[in-house]
Amino acid sequence: MKEKPLSKGEECLMLLVLLFVLGSSSLFLQQILKEQVSYYAFDLDYYQKETFRQLHLSTDNLQKIREYIKKSSVSTGEMIAVMMLEHEFELQKTEISKEMLLEASDRIRFWKHYHLKEWKEMAEVYEALFGEKKSFPAMDSTSRFSYGDSWMMERTYGGSRGHEGCDIFPEENIRGKYQIRAAEDGVIEKIGWLPLGGYRIGIRTRTGCYHYYAHMESYAEEMAEGREVKRGELLGFMGDSGYGEEGTVGQFDVHLHFGIYLSIRGEEISINPYWVLKDAELRDDSV
Repeated sequence: MKEKPLSKGEECLMLLVLLFVLGSSSLFLQQILKEQVSYYAFDLDYYQKETFRQLHLSTDNLQKIREYIKKSSVSTGEMIAVMMLEHEFELQKTEISKEMLLEASDRIRFWKHYHLKEWKEMAEVYEALFGEKKSFPAMDSTSRFSYGDSWMMERTYGGSRGHEGCDIFPEENIRGKYQIRAAEDGVIEKIGWLPLGGYRIGIRTRTGCYHYYAHMESYAEEMAEGREVKRGELLGFMGDSGYGEEGTVGQFDVHLHFGIYLSIRGEEISINPYWVLKDAELRDDSV
């Protein structure tokens, strides 16, 4: 039986329905795309944000990440980068689950596929900070050291400023007794006196970080600019030098000020070293 042709009115109605369906689908797809772009987008100048520089990554979460990637093809830096982005650079209070790590692995494939250079840069930063094992920079076979998260606490000598480092204190307030060791392999870029840091050594590590050791009492033999040092090598001894002209001591208790700086796009950015030290202490068999 031959079908009855549609009337002009019915044709118009069907066309309107079709346009409505297509329009709704288009809006739906646009919304999905918008959500995906929003989800995967991040501030290209992330490295200048205080939340990034605080480096809030607990040792428990870091251990979970390391355990997970043993059976994965992703690097420590890649996994940390994705997790930090998804949790707004706060992995100190957030407890990571296995499900969260599985989801993060899927999203790493997205970043790799689209070759977003800023994300690769971020992953390389975290790999430099947490990829290879480091030595805890203070050493004494019979003593323990104490330190806390003093990042950006106020300091007033030479003008008000934030504390860009972590202070490691020995059990006894005795200058020249406690060893300072290289946290990583690297090359000495700076050595000598600074009004704030006293006798200090600055080492550019093999991974590109700049490690700053300040308030030293003295240097080990043959320490000089351009000299290569190995992880765990003796750099000198803990002191209380600084806050004045060369040779000034006694303005504060004996301790090591340890700082980490990253060179990102031509800028030297300070990073909170507290969680890096916690990780080094946990993984360093000699501590």
